[in-house]
Amino acid sequence: MNRYHWNAVLGAACCLFALVLLLVWIPADVASGVIEQVRRQVVIGDAMAPTVWSTGIGLLGLLLLLASLMRLREGVAETPGGGPTWANLRYLLTLLATIVGALLVMTHAGPWVVGIAQALGSDVDTYRSLRATRPWKYIGYLAGGFLLVFALMSYTSQRISLRLALIAAAAVLFMAMAYDLPFKNLLLPPNGDQ
Repeated sequence: MNRYHWNAVLGAACCLFALVLLLVWIPADVASGVIEQVRRQVVIGDAMAPTVWSTGIGLLGLLLLLASLMRLREGVAETPGGGPTWANLRYLLTLLATIVGALLVMTHAGPWVVGIAQALGSDVDTYRSLRATRPWKYIGYLAGGFLLVFALMSYTSQRISLRLALIAAAAVLFMAMAYDLPFKNLLLPPNGDQ
């Protein structure tokens, strides 16, 4: 098998994963729909974000699958190879550890900061009651998001630089604003579970 075979397998797996998300997981796990009508107002439901992301995964998987099949149909002469190696496994484990670490920071940074503020004598309420107010609602999302984006960019480029840190900070801040500003009652992740 050459790399186009492996890309076709990856594309098909992404399509299958997206279908499972859209048809099984999201309907079973999310109570509200994609768009809800509440008191004669149309609002975004809890299923909107996972549905959009699942659709994106499915479309990108489909594009990868089709492009790989077209290359294979052309009869690209390429030596077999490109299969899984120990370097691939090490890369995937590093990627997984980075994502898990960033998600842990994202989940716990807000409560940690509130705990530290309370320990220093500040008269702040619990994180649960502050999770929808500024600046508290941004702490976990910005800290974990920055860590995730900066770590992945640094790992991919194999260097750490101030430029990458600024790009990561700007990207995460833009995503936070894009999620938060247009929607009045939307809680940034992971605040819904706190």
